[in-house]
Amino acid sequence: MKADVFLLDFQDSFTFQIYSELLKLNLNLNIKVIPLEEIEHFLNEEKRGYYILGPGPGHPQDYKELYPSLHKILNNHDNQVLGICLGHQIICHLKGFSIQRSKHPTHGMQIKYHLEKKLQRALSLPEEIYVQRYNSLAVMALNENPTQWPELKHIHDDELVIAQDKNILSFQFHPESIGTVESQQFFLSYLGGTCL
Repeated sequence: MKADVFLLDFQDSFTFQIYSELLKLNLNLNIKVIPLEEIEHFLNEEKRGYYILGPGPGHPQDYKELYPSLHKILNNHDNQVLGICLGHQIICHLKGFSIQRSKHPTHGMQIKYHLEKKLQRALSLPEEIYVQRYNSLAVMALNENPTQWPELKHIHDDELVIAQDKNILSFQFHPESIGTVESQQFFLSYLGGTCL
């Protein structure tokens, strides 16, 4: 039986690359791209499956009309949710984090991060990862509404770069980009790894 993957397209050119990376995995996936103008209606149907909140322009607050439906998706642990760039910011904002201008706006640059052992094991990644970033905004690591979320995280320069907890995995960077080394592993961690 095919797994349903719903890729929410916030009108970003990287959506096609995410779609292509998913196809390259050769998994039994039924991938449906949901255009921006259909997202709200689609989310109201509350289908279960794998949701990818893709990258896109603007601030998470530009998509406030989606918040009620997105809360339901995130809080239903039958769903597995992946956030990429804007999607990461939207998820973290809904979890109470502040979104601010990054201290180091980065567009099309490869960045190296050193991961702690628990996060390495959870995502089956090496200690050093090389990822491609495209962002002016960032999730600030200081949570304005302190909670235990996320269980596992990576913080760099006071910015929350990776968040992983229960049914949610999100990245401030672009795992589908050519500058991200071992890009497929990021998607495998979401689709078939510890997020399940």
